[in-house]
Amino acid sequence: MKLFRNLFLLLVTSLFCISCITTSSVRKRYMSQYVGDEGLQYFIKPFAFEASNHSTLIADFTFRHGELNLNDTVAINYTVRTNKKEGRIKKFCISLPNKDFEALSTTVLYKEKDSEYVTRYTSLFLYKQLRAAYKEQSFNLKTIADEGTVVYKPTKTSSKLIPALDESIFQLLD
Repeated sequence: MKLFRNLFLLLVTSLFCISCITTSSVRKRYMSQYVGDEGLQYFIKPFAFEASNHSTLIADFTFRHGELNLNDTVAINYTVRTNKKEGRIKKFCISLPNKDFEALSTTVLYKEKDSEYVTRYTSLFLYKQLRAAYKEQSFNLKTIADEGTVVYKPTKTSSKLIPALDESIFQLLD
């Protein structure tokens, strides 16, 4: 009986530790800050997406949420790394299985060439569009340029992070 009780306590303690580690690691993936009448500003730290052409896209998300700005915009800042020079992006989208949300605006922040072509962008979306993407529990990011469309899928790590962020941030804001 004592052995059973000790095993039970070990199991409960292990589960508690694992849940603390998981919660802690998700909490490290975003920051929130009080900004007065505008509510809270959230910054979701960068996470990775990859395309079948071996290009990568690293994106972070910044938005404010409060009583005065429930339908405000979200800034998605992202870096695209490619093996070949990329033309001008005509459209940037958050892509769900049945719908694409096109950015309200997209601006090039810089372009450079090191071992790859690196371009940094910022795009604006409506908060409700980003919320719909996180509700889906998985989404892709899509660029449409002169050369064609590139779909960036979340990496394995990012795929696990999306539902965790939905639970830690977005479900609480609904």
